[in-house]
Amino acid sequence: MNDFSKLFETMLEQGKRMADEFDPTRGAFSFDKLVDMMPAMPPEMMEAAFGKSFNKDGLDAKTRLMALLAAMVASGAGLKEPQIRMTIRNLRETETTRQEIIEVIMQSAVYGGAPSMTKAMQIAQSVFEKEENT
Repeated sequence: MNDFSKLFETMLEQGKRMADEFDPTRGAFSFDKLVDMMPAMPPEMMEAAFGKSFNKDGLDAKTRLMALLAAMVASGAGLKEPQIRMTIRNLRETETTRQEIIEVIMQSAVYGGAPSMTKAMQIAQSVFEKEENT
């Protein structure tokens, strides 16, 4: 399994766990059911977003995730907590250091403002603490 495939599988698994945390009564998540509702769209969207088909020789997964984190913080971290949390966990899977994640969040404050940066830092801290406890 290549790095992209591993990251993609990890993201799907984390998405399933996150959905379970939001609503434990919703029943089992099935990616196939999602595909049935939007035929062929989800896999292609994910592959394009992470470079498998859109630009497979372009940015690596770590760089793409760092850009994604920056965009979410700059556009308002308070509304994107689950997505930021998952992106930080995925960045840690790519061996991104805590310092690199903090720097991306701090740099994003230039465009997103201090409240968004503060919220993103709180989210990052909680991810780091959970990491230490597992």
